[in-house]
Amino acid sequence: PGEKFKYSNSGYILLTQIIETVAGQPYADYMQTKIFEPLGMNNTGYEVPLTVIPHLAQGYVFMGPEIRMQAVPMDMSLPQGAGGLYSTVADLALWNQWLYGENSDSSVLSEAAKTALTTPVAKMDNPEDTPEAFYGYGVVLDSHLDRQRIHHGGGISGFLSVLQYYPDETLTISVLTNFGNQPPGPIGDDLAAILFGEPYELPTQAEEVEIDPAIYEKCVGTYQLLPEMQVTMRIEDGQLVGQATGQDSFVLYPSSESDFFAKVVDLTVTFSLANDGTVEGFTLRQLGQDLFAPKIDE
Repeated sequence: PGEKFKYSNSGYILLTQIIETVAGQPYADYMQTKIFEPLGMNNTGYEVPLTVIPHLAQGYVFMGPEIRMQAVPMDMSLPQGAGGLYSTVADLALWNQWLYGENSDSSVLSEAAKTALTTPVAKMDNPEDTPEAFYGYGVVLDSHLDRQRIHHGGGISGFLSVLQYYPDETLTISVLTNFGNQPPGPIGDDLAAILFGEPYELPTQAEEVEIDPAIYEKCVGTYQLLPEMQVTMRIEDGQLVGQATGQDSFVLYPSSESDFFAKVVDLTVTFSLANDGTVEGFTLRQLGQDLFAPKIDE
């Protein structure tokens, strides 16, 4: 403890039980009476199973070209404090104003607890080209655009979210989506860049082009993306298909003879050629990061 970071949903379920034991009431009731109602978070609550909640969004996932499906529903009594709440961007802004403000009710969260929340405890494993990130007792602490940032993301049953706070600027950025294949983190990062007058790139839609099918054959093989993750490339029904260790496969569509993009996830792949014309690896671009994966088989 305190030496290494590993996120645990089970840990938050345990914390839920602690709250219920100390408060002597269900977690849903405690959150409603102690936090949501006092803060005016009228569109936030615990998703009690079978309860009809007006205007509650449905989660969706992208299964293939032009195929969108409803995400498999989840009984939110299972994740409890690890993911059982619903909210809106406006309500989350109210939450951040309270959490990081100077006049928050210490009977709900003491100053000592708030300090622990935002104190770097354990260093997180990050790619070498990204700023150092640490985990406090519940949030990530790092820097973005040379500014301090406190943030966290989440995802469940076709929904993804990110809540960012820049303490020196007292700025909150919240992004919610009910499309489980669209990471909200880069959107939040770009919104921050816009507000700070920093450079940013508008997203573009890649266009598929026709290429010689023989090019696919060169790309077939196994690539080492991370120490614990390999990506296999194969041909199925005349298309190039990629699959990472322990993950679903995805089709890669050519935008040039060396550049490919996926539709089910937001990523691009650029294959690199050796002097003899064979593929020596590829560069994966996703979530603003570039990772090179050398080919490890012949």
